[in-house]
Amino acid sequence: ENAGLGGNCSLVFLLFGESRSKKTTLTQFLRLLIERDQQACSVLLMIAQDPAGQKLLFESGLTKALKDAASRHVQEEQRMLAAVATSHYSNDTRKDSLLGIPEFIKGHLSLMNICLSSDTFSQTEKSLISNDGIDILAIYSDIGRRLLRSYPWNQDITVELVRSMHLIKSFNQRATMGRGVVHAKEFHKTLQTLEGNTVELAMHIAENPFPIHFLPSYPQSLIELERLRLASIGPVTLNSDGQGSWWDGNSAMLKESVQRGGLRPQPLQPPPSLKIDISFRQTGSMMWTDCDYGASLSAVKLLHKVLLCIAVESNDGALRTIIDPIALAKGIFRCAEVARALKEQTKGEGIVTSHSQANTKQQTLTSLEQATHYKKEIGEHLKQCTELLLIVAHIQMDFLASVSSRQADATEKMFLLERALGPIIQATQLDKDLQGVDGNGEKVNLCKALATKILSKISNKV
Repeated sequence: ENAGLGGNCSLVFLLFGESRSKKTTLTQFLRLLIERDQQACSVLLMIAQDPAGQKLLFESGLTKALKDAASRHVQEEQRMLAAVATSHYSNDTRKDSLLGIPEFIKGHLSLMNICLSSDTFSQTEKSLISNDGIDILAIYSDIGRRLLRSYPWNQDITVELVRSMHLIKSFNQRATMGRGVVHAKEFHKTLQTLEGNTVELAMHIAENPFPIHFLPSYPQSLIELERLRLASIGPVTLNSDGQGSWWDGNSAMLKESVQRGGLRPQPLQPPPSLKIDISFRQTGSMMWTDCDYGASLSAVKLLHKVLLCIAVESNDGALRTIIDPIALAKGIFRCAEVARALKEQTKGEGIVTSHSQANTKQQTLTSLEQATHYKKEIGEHLKQCTELLLIVAHIQMDFLASVSSRQADATEKMFLLERALGPIIQATQLDKDLQGVDGNGEKVNLCKALATKILSKISNKV
């Protein structure tokens, strides 16, 4: 036994120690990984939990095996499509239905993410892993598109995909700042389409942290601005009031789970409804469960991760991801309003006023406390997402201003961004509240500072 190396260390050296026969065993496992054997992947994931195992897997060609597995699977998909009637699967929806999402990808992405997030490797080794990761994501780009289009189905795989993108971008951003690595591949050029699909999903979640009957309607000025733009260039945003959202898929998933004998959802107090229409509010509040809160929390965590990806890439002085101005304004509005409403609603919830009340209403109080916990956590994530969206908006304004003389569409995007952000900040009063606390316990208000800067930039141009 090797003390201090973790519970998987003995397994690492038992199976894949120094002897030639044991190294042959590891080669066999990697061959099974290429064949997408789930049990082999599970064993390798156990081994990868230990730093010694990570090093051994890397030196044995783990990332090459992951790349070979990706290539082999995509080739099989292409042959499958070629074998069926082309006319029947002529559009993306039918192709997505035929191909589905392979389950093995979650384990493969998890193996890659463990290596990307590990401190075991040198900067040169991490650069090699990152470059292989970009190649793997490029091979899986069409599967990634299907994942993002089908959200929240296969949510766990989507989370691993976004985590891969975040880890690679974070490493490459550090690499370009001169920290010892000069051969990092350019993420954006290789995966521009996949990156765009990811941002689209993120903005869709930002607009829909809860189902539509809980959400406030957009300010009339923003609605009119979108209509003006739609009249000239056609649909540009993923969602607006009255259209479907990812919550439709969540309802279908929940129904399917119950039909298969899964755990029945526990009814909980619903989130606050910000709809003015009373009949709409009553309809939306009829049924709300712990599964719905869980879905919302998972979605806003995913949104947070994507926004971090965008913020990370801007640190080197370049903005490679331009978010649609109206979608950006919608996301800020909904995230800010829902975060504020959740904070207000949870101020006095879950408090037991007497022992007799606790004894007679124990189940009710337990459910109330559970709902309060969800609401507080979702609200905090939405507040952080609001801050990140404002950071992105501020950076985007500076970037568009700097390139307006060289890029023909930059002036138009800047005009839309200013026209959209001004009314949104005023409607949400972000320049006045949402106070937070920094790591030292000092009161700060990042939202207020950013909103004030944005309004100042807009007013200086008027």
